[in-house]
Parts: sequence; C-alpha cells; structure tokens
Amino acid sequence: MQSHTMRLRVTIILIAVLGFASCDLGNTLFTDDEIGSMYTITFSQDMAPIASGARLSLSKPLGTSVSGMDGAPDATSLLLRLLKTDGEEVASITFSTATNPEEGVIRVKNFSNDIPPFTLPELGNGYYLVEATLRNTAGAPLSNNTTAILIFDTTIPQSALAVYPGRVIPNEVSLLRLEGSFPEGLDPWIRWSIDGSVKAVGSVSELNDRLAWRAPKANGVYLVKAEIFPFQPPAGHAVAPLSKVEARLIPSSELATLDSIQPLSVWSRLSFDGDFSVGGSMSGTTNPVVIGIPYLETYPTGFGYLMGDGNGVQSSSSLLPTSKETGLLAPFSVQLMLAPAPNTQGRGSGTLLTTTGQNGEPGIVIGIENGYPFIAAGSSRITASQALRSGATRLAIYVAPQGNKASVAFYIDEQAAGRGILGSDLFSSRPGACTIAGIGGYLAIYDELRILEGPYPAFLLSETASKSESLLTASGFEGGHIDRGMSLEGLARVSNGSLSLPSDSSLFIDDLRLSSQGVTLSYELISGTAAVSLNLDDDSRLLIDSNGHVSLGAASAPAPLLLSLPETSRVSVSIESSKDGLRVYGTDGGWVLIPLQASDESRLSIVSVGAAAASLSNVSVSILKTMLVSSGTMQTLSTPGSDTDQTLDASNTIKLESTRDQD
Repeated sequence: MQSHTMRLRVTIILIAVLGFASCDLGNTLFTDDEIGSMYTITFSQDMAPIASGARLSLSKPLGTSVSGMDGAPDATSLLLRLLKTDGEEVASITFSTATNPEEGVIRVKNFSNDIPPFTLPELGNGYYLVEATLRNTAGAPLSNNTTAILIFDTTIPQSALAVYPGRVIPNEVSLLRLEGSFPEGLDPWIRWSIDGSVKAVGSVSELNDRLAWRAPKANGVYLVKAEIFPFQPPAGHAVAPLSKVEARLIPSSELATLDSIQPLSVWSRLSFDGDFSVGGSMSGTTNPVVIGIPYLETYPTGFGYLMGDGNGVQSSSSLLPTSKETGLLAPFSVQLMLAPAPNTQGRGSGTLLTTTGQNGEPGIVIGIENGYPFIAAGSSRITASQALRSGATRLAIYVAPQGNKASVAFYIDEQAAGRGILGSDLFSSRPGACTIAGIGGYLAIYDELRILEGPYPAFLLSETASKSESLLTASGFEGGHIDRGMSLEGLARVSNGSLSLPSDSSLFIDDLRLSSQGVTLSYELISGTAAVSLNLDDDSRLLIDSNGHVSLGAASAPAPLLLSLPETSRVSVSIESSKDGLRVYGTDGGWVLIPLQASDESRLSIVSVGAAAASLSNVSVSILKTMLVSSGTMQTLSTPGSDTDQTLDASNTIKLESTRDQD
C-alpha cells in the first residue's frame, strides 16, 4: 500500500514539473534550425510577395508579415535591417508586442497582420539585403531570414548570342559572345551555363561577355544560357537575372571546314582558341607562359587572342624545327592568321615572333613595319613586297637555312609576296626560346600560329580552300619540293616554284583511275609545249597538248579544243569515262569523244611534246564537276585503220559512219 502511495506522489511531482516547464518546450526539445523553420517571414510590395532578387520601387512601401506553426515559441520583437551586400548596415527598424517597448521601437499587437508598411530610404542602384530577426522575451533569436532586393532605375536592352566562327563542330572550340549594348557606366555581371551546368561568371569589364566552349564529341542539342545581372549578385542568394539569352546549339561534323594543313608536317601549333597549349609533332616542350593580359577577341569570321603592345606568350624552348643530324635550324615555314585589332586604323608596326640564341642573345625576328612583313637576323633584313590586307590575313614566311644564309619567301593569303636571301651566322646555331607578340609586339588578333617543316605549300592550300574535298592533289613546287600524290620519272627537275620537263620525262599523277569519276587537270605553262598523256586499253596513247590538239596515234582532232583563255597561261583539261568511251572537254564546253577506255594500269601524266623542255607550275588535279554537253561542239576521234571513218558535217560535228559490211 505504501509503495503504491509513493508511486502516485512521484507521478504527481513529474506532472507538476512538466507543467511548469511547458512554456519552454520549444527551446528544450528543438534545435535552433528546427525552431527557425517554424516561422515564415514574408515581404511584399503592391500586395505581391517579393522573391529573392526582386526589383523594387523606392516610392512604394514594403509590407511584412510573420506566421508561425502551432506550438512555436512566442516571439516578442522583430528587427528589420537593410544591409549592403558587404554587410554594412544602411537602416533598421524594430517592432515589438511588448506593452511598454523601448524608445524607438514600434509597438504592434501581433506580427501576422499588424506590422505597418514602411518605405526604404533613398538608395543608389545595386543589390541590397533585407534581414529579419525574430526574438523571444529574453532577447534570444528565434528565426532569421534574409532576402535580396534590387534597386535599379535603368533598363538593359535585349542582347543576342553570337557564335564564332559561325559554326559548332564536335570536339572543336567555338567562342560564344553576347552581342548588344549596355547603358553607359553599367558593368553587368554575366553567368554562363550549358545544359544547366555553370561554366563561367564575371563582369563584362573582365570580358565575361564571351565564353570559349569546346563542343562535346557526342551528337546532341545543347542549351546555352547567358544570364545578365546589372551588378554582381549577393553571395549565397538565388537571385533571378534581370535579362537572359538562350540558344540551342547542335554540333555537326558536316559544318567542319577542311583543314588543308592537317595532313602536312606541323612541327608546332598554337591554336589560340581559349588556351596557349602547344600541339604538333615536336616533343619535350612545356606550354608557354603568358605576358601581360592577352584576351579572346572576335573578328567577323573568327576569334583569337588580342596580343601585342605588351601582351603575348613566351615559350622557354624553341618552337622552330631543328635537324636531327646537326641540331641546327632546319627549313621551316611560319604561318600566322592575323586580324585587325578593334578600333585601330592605319598600318601598324611590331614584332610577331622572336627567337633567342642559346646564350640569350637576340635571334631571328619576324614582324611588321608600317604594314609590311619582314624577317631579320642580326644586321640582315628582308621585307615583303606587299603589305598585309586590311581584313583577316594569313601570313606565311618560308625560311630555308643553308650555312650562314637562308632563302626567304613571303606569302600573303597564299599569294607570293616577295623573296630574298638573308645572311646571318644565326642560321648555323641552335634556336632558343620564342616569344609571340609581347613587349613591342604587333597589335592584332592572333587566330593561330603554325610552324611547318619544310616549304610553305601555298598553292596546295589555295586549291584546297577553293575546291575543298573535290581536290585530289596539287603542287606549286615551292622550295623545290613536289607534294604528295605526284611523282617524277626521267630527267624531270623541280626548282623553287617550277617543274622542268625535258623529252622522255614525265610528271605522274599517282593512284588515279578514271573508271569511276572524271577528273580535271590544270597547270600553269611557263614555256614550251606540254601535253596530258594517258594510255588506253588498245595500247594506244592519248595526248592533249597545251595548244588544245587532241591526238590518238597518228590521228588528231580536226579542230583544237579551247584549253586556256587568251589572257592566261593556265591550261585546263577534263577527262571523263562514259559508256561510249572517254570524253575530253575544253574550257568552253567543247568535247572530243574517244571510243576507247583507259587501260587498267594507266596513270595520268604530263609530258613535253616540243623540241625544248616544257616548264610549268601550279599543277592541280580535282574531281570533274558535271559538264553541260553540247552536241553542236562534239567531235569524235578514232585511231587510223579502225573500222570507223570521220566525216565533218556543216555544223562542225564529226559523226561516225561504220565501214563494216552490213548483214
């Protein structure tokens, strides 16, 4: 009985203790975060709730309300503070439900619907923070809420999103750039994202209005978004942008431009498409270090780094090729893609590429003076005969060292622009570090730098640019070299820019058959008489000489084809295989039918048919484009002794008449 009475007393005591402590249950049973989540503090303007980062009007008051969950501890004061984003307080106001609040505190009946509206003080444009803190009777904080607001009395015009160089290729870099104007004195903050992943943030003054993006290898549609904020948003707050631009980009390999240099021997390459990494066949080279602050800039058809006038890059090792046998400078070609710097006029001056010797002494200097390219070594200097063009320009310089001198040839957009001999003992030493632009550098947009081993294949690159994938092979014989796809037989000799063909020598077009498609072969005739030659399936030989005569054994066409225009020395022959035989076309659409096919092992070639050697240059072979055949200019040619005769009718058309006995 006593034990029962004792248990009853203990139960009564516990109930009493819990009763006295019930007013502090919230503080003892919940964490601060849990207590804070029991309250909702809402700001409004014009009866509409204010979202984080909302743009507010200074002329309209703000409303405030507080709601709490059932069981939430009682709040007795609400402190509102207006802060700058760095935490500096601009203004504050306190509300209290106490009967006799402190001086300066505004008394309210409750926080849910009795807080009077208040207006913001005069503020400059920018982001601000409104901080609300609820406290209990003891002054301990119950809940804290901070909302970002925007004060901005200007509008931002709509921008557009541009892609340079105008296409998006899988695994290649494109430059995305905002195109538009911003109010004077405003430095917007840009946030770039692709498929929801943030790629870059920063101000326009820090050149974050552009983004270098390497497209993925995988096909797909990629959502690019540039969000525009008038100022840097406050950290830790999800602020909606004031404006945004979106674009869906679809990388396509079909839009890729044929890289005509890629198959060639590229010793070193800096693509300037978002970094300064070095590619090419050279080894043991670290990436260059940056000089100054080069940055990505666009021009109408592409982009690159704006360098020069103190900005550039420097490689600690040489970017130029050396001979494996001697370790000395080997023949090389420098190719630079340059575009004018924005807001520049006239012909500028400065260095493009400079080298140092092994002991740090000055080395080879390539640069521009008053618009004219030059190369210098020691006291020797060679200047191009032509100035750079006003727009984007491809400059190339071929340097062939030999002893204490080097032959030099300039090319501007693949056209010859002067040559000369540069004398210096620098060519008998190993080259050292290389600097691109930098201090004293030529101010321009540097799109790309490539160093090629050997001569610069200007004609091959020009033909590739104009004929693209239809080009089979081409050679301008620069530097006395013959390009791949061709071979020589006999006493044929190649010099710098030309080919000499004595009798019994040939220039062969390798691995070319006419069974599936026609071809066009063209060349520049310098002197003599040359002919395109092809062996046929009856062991006869087809010749089309540079005067337009077509011969087959002892037979020849009664009227020559037009193979070149009077004002040019370029000869062009087109040959196509048809079911009736070979068709030989002239430049005016006239054609000759050869009722035979090329032999299986036959190779197209160019030979000399005159007493003197033929001299020619710029040989090009490409896939024949569809010809418009006119029957009024057709001729047919067959070998003597065959069972066909040729008769010329009044329309200057040769017709075949069979001489076989009729059944």
